[in-house]
Amino acid sequence: MFCPHCGNEAPNTAVFCPTCGVNMQEYFKADDVSSSKQANVNDEAVGMSEPKNQTKPLHKQAHWQAFVDTRYHFYDQKWSMTSQPDMKAGWNWASFFVGLFWLGYRKMYREVLILIGLFFLIDFVAVMTGIYALSHLLPFVIYFYLGMKGNALYYQHVRKKLAELQYDHLSMEAYREHGGVSGTGVVVAILLLFAYAGISTVIFGF
Repeated sequence: MFCPHCGNEAPNTAVFCPTCGVNMQEYFKADDVSSSKQANVNDEAVGMSEPKNQTKPLHKQAHWQAFVDTRYHFYDQKWSMTSQPDMKAGWNWASFFVGLFWLGYRKMYREVLILIGLFFLIDFVAVMTGIYALSHLLPFVIYFYLGMKGNALYYQHVRKKLAELQYDHLSMEAYREHGGVSGTGVVVAILLLFAYAGISTVIFGF
């Protein structure tokens, strides 16, 4: 995770930031109050240049940072580049090169299953049409789409999951456990890929 005070990376189990020494857990607990106070200080510093009713972007909130956890600052930067981060939020090389595994890593399991289903559909269409090049071309198109839309898809995923958790009154650590990344998710994606390859070979002869 990253220290909410100085922004430097800190171990997930750390209570105090190894760089600036701030008590990160207390900082997270007091985030709503401190964010409001800081906003007032910033308004005074810039001569009240921004309207008071301007709302804080969703992804800037503490529970979003806790849920995303690993590489939050990367996604924060991408989502801050646009007014519609759920539609377009820049290019993601990880989702382009290793899209299936990236989805598993980010615990986007529904999207993993959809992608495997698309692979089966592509093989089926290739066999029915006799255009076997489709089984090589269309997966590349899908991965290119993931490269373009990966950050936006992840934004949608985080927003949906946090909406489901909003009434559970979770701690920041609990948000990190529900979100974050998962090595198990990568293993699951690999196993599903091997299963797809085996089944596709048996059914379609690829």
